[in-house]
Amino acid sequence: MTNKPMLSIERGQFEAFWCKEMNVQEMDLHRCEFPMTATENQPYACHETERSWVTWKARALIIAQHQSGPAALPFAKKVISKLRRFEECAGDSQDVDIGRKWFDVLTHLGLLERVQRSPAFWEMTQQGEDALEVVRLNTPQ
Repeated sequence: MTNKPMLSIERGQFEAFWCKEMNVQEMDLHRCEFPMTATENQPYACHETERSWVTWKARALIIAQHQSGPAALPFAKKVISKLRRFEECAGDSQDVDIGRKWFDVLTHLGLLERVQRSPAFWEMTQQGEDALEVVRLNTPQ
C-alpha cells in the first residue's frame, strides 16, 4: 500500500483525462514552483488547466458527498429551507415571510438577487435554482 495523498491519485486521473480527452499538450500540465507550497499542491502554470483542476476536485467532493449520504450541516439545511420558502411564496405571488436577515444572507450567498429597491423585490438567481435542483435530485422520493 502506498502513502500517496488521495489528491495526487486524483491529479493523475485528471491529467490523464485532460491530455487524452481535451487534446492538450504536455506543457499545459507544467506546474508553478512556489517555495512555500508542497510539491503535490503546486498550481498549474496554465490558467485553464488550473481552473479545470479545481473544478475536477469540486466534482470529486460532490460525488463523495453524494455517496456518503445527504448529511448536511444544520446551517446548509436552514439555507435550503429558506430558499424553498422563498420559491413557494414567490411562485404564488405572495409576500415572502423569511425575514430581512435571510434575504441578506441568501443575497450574499448569491442565491437571490435584489432587483428593485422600493418597493423591495428579489429574484432567485441561476445558482439558487441550481441549488434547489440538486437538493431535489438528491432527496429520496
